[in-house]
Amino acid sequence: MDVDALLSAGFEQSFEFTPTLKVKYTLENGYEFVTDVGGAPFDFPIPSGVGDSLDVTATFFLENQFINNTDLVLTPEIALRALSGNASILVWDLFNFGPVFSAGISYPIPIDIFDKQFAIEGFESYESNFSIDIVPVPSALILGALGLSTSLTLMRKRRML
Repeated sequence: MDVDALLSAGFEQSFEFTPTLKVKYTLENGYEFVTDVGGAPFDFPIPSGVGDSLDVTATFFLENQFINNTDLVLTPEIALRALSGNASILVWDLFNFGPVFSAGISYPIPIDIFDKQFAIEGFESYESNFSIDIVPVPSALILGALGLSTSLTLMRKRRML
């Protein structure tokens, strides 16, 4: 019967990097808002006093989270083997048998050494300027066209009379 008791030690390390590409929009009146790139559609208010177009500055940047976790792992182990043997002459093995019974248990015990979350700096941002053309709401165009056609129709009827 053999009983072995062991204690092994090792390091375990895990890393996780979670980047999110974002954009900050700055309107010409100074109003700002931030959204994820590729996210859901969004609306923003058109400031009063804007003419035919609205100037917008879009600044793209990377918001990120880096997680580093390092553990010292101690693993005690006990192993039991029963009814085994072998026969050999000098350097030659003649036969081996067993073990008839073998069992063992081990239990890793992690000890936290380093666990930090932080943002990684140094990613450049990219800025783009563009203008949005202000287009009247379609219902206003329809009402305007209806009013114009009504006026022309009434003017034409007066001439006929």
